[in-house]
Amino acid sequence: MNTKRNVGILVFLAGLLVVMVAHATLSMSDSVIRKGTTIEVLEPGPDLQDLIDGITDEGPGKPYLIKLGPGVYPIKPDGITGFGLVMAPYISIMGSGQGVTILLGAISAGTLGERSAIVTGANNAALTDLSVENKGASTFSVAIFNSHTSPRIQNVTATASVAAVNNRGVSNGTSSRPTMINVTATASGAASTNIGVSNLSAFPTMINVTATASGAATRNTGVSNGDSSPTMINVTTTASGAAKDNWGVRNGANSSPTMNNVTATASGATSGNVGMEQAPPSILFRGGTQVDSSTLSGTGTGAKGVIGIFAGDQITNTRIVGGVSNDDLTTTNCLNTFDAALDPVDC
Repeated sequence: MNTKRNVGILVFLAGLLVVMVAHATLSMSDSVIRKGTTIEVLEPGPDLQDLIDGITDEGPGKPYLIKLGPGVYPIKPDGITGFGLVMAPYISIMGSGQGVTILLGAISAGTLGERSAIVTGANNAALTDLSVENKGASTFSVAIFNSHTSPRIQNVTATASVAAVNNRGVSNGTSSRPTMINVTATASGAASTNIGVSNLSAFPTMINVTATASGAATRNTGVSNGDSSPTMINVTTTASGAAKDNWGVRNGANSSPTMNNVTATASGATSGNVGMEQAPPSILFRGGTQVDSSTLSGTGTGAKGVIGIFAGDQITNTRIVGGVSNDDLTTTNCLNTFDAALDPVDC
């Protein structure tokens, strides 16, 4: 008996078994391949929510990545919850490029939330290199929604364009702190209100963001901040086409954004085009809007570069086109500010 030969055969068979098992675990279907903690979806077809829900061992030491190939991936509301695609902690989604990988759906509802969004974010997760489009026709339609979550959103185009009343490209809700880098958020077509990026009791970091709102009959707002303190760096906002109000940036009561190199432009309304509007703070509020190296521009009927400057606000090294109104005049809030003709603007 050739013991050495038999051992060799056993070793070979064991190795072959390992290869076969490994192959079985790698190939989940014809279009889905798993490689360790990376799941590659080669083309549209598999249900993305099922893929996310099928991962059960993710965590801080074992994050997962779902990589999506080119194509249009339909996102439909869940039959029980009515939610769109809901991300999960430690499971990130990466496409093959903006306009190349598209998450497309028609999801909308009578209230703002997961039932009106194509994608809902999660903590410790990223959404990158793809487009998200919502063509839902009910009251609210949102491309990306975050509430109590802080995902990373990078190299993403988010569009909402069909809702009857309110379209929002990105909506950041209560206590959310997403990081948005190289994001284009567009809202258009609603009968009442379009908002490119909406922050409500939120604290996002926005870097290299373009927010556009157009076409609503009542109001278009590039970036809307309500009781929020976003950090906005290299942000371009555009609001146009409303019958009543266009606001490049609107800072609601008790909002204290930090804005550096922000270009906010409003035009086309029949009654009010405002680059940046500030709502009066509450008596106990001690924050303030900080603007530096920016352009705040309102042009056309009822145009103002800035409406509302209050104690705690500070605008420096900034061009204000359209003038300033509702300045509290109790302090000097502007330093090195100038108009379209480079003449000084006092406020």
